[in-house]
Amino acid sequence: MKRLITTFTSLAVAASTFWAAAPAQAAAQAAGAQSTAKAAAAESATARRPYVRVTFPTRVARGGLATYTVRATGLRSARGEAIVMVSYLPRHLGTVRIIQRPSNSTCGFRASKWAVYCVVFLRGQSSAQWRFRLDWNYRYAGWYRVDNYAKVVSIGGGTGWDYASQITKADLIGKPARTKILR
Repeated sequence: MKRLITTFTSLAVAASTFWAAAPAQAAAQAAGAQSTAKAAAAESATARRPYVRVTFPTRVARGGLATYTVRATGLRSARGEAIVMVSYLPRHLGTVRIIQRPSNSTCGFRASKWAVYCVVFLRGQSSAQWRFRLDWNYRYAGWYRVDNYAKVVSIGGGTGWDYASQITKADLIGKPARTKILR
């Protein structure tokens, strides 16, 4: 009888140790996942964001041409596979033409949004530059602005505009480009 009680007692102790260890193990795994998430967030915070600069004319003659140059530097330190740069133009004020695009890129114009975009695939280059020209209609004058956005994205398949549509207001580059069309 003494053996039977000893066996049941040892089984009870083993079971209680097993059931008490399961939540502790789950809590340890959750803490490990949190520390991994914190490490990834700290790594992304220390990862430098590419520097994007937009040059533009501040004054243009009525009916003239305005050339916008968008240059991104520091691409080697970017954590992603491509950088998307988008410029939203004033609606129906002229014609748009892309005059220079970097290698390994997809650039285009989306007429429904009046947006010029360029998706540059990061393949070891340290900088990328593209240019587009806006031919202003003669009948327009006054101040107009062009909003420029940039974001590093991961490639998952799709068209250039699919990546450009991932842009949010948080990706705005500095102040908007303001151009005055003289009378």
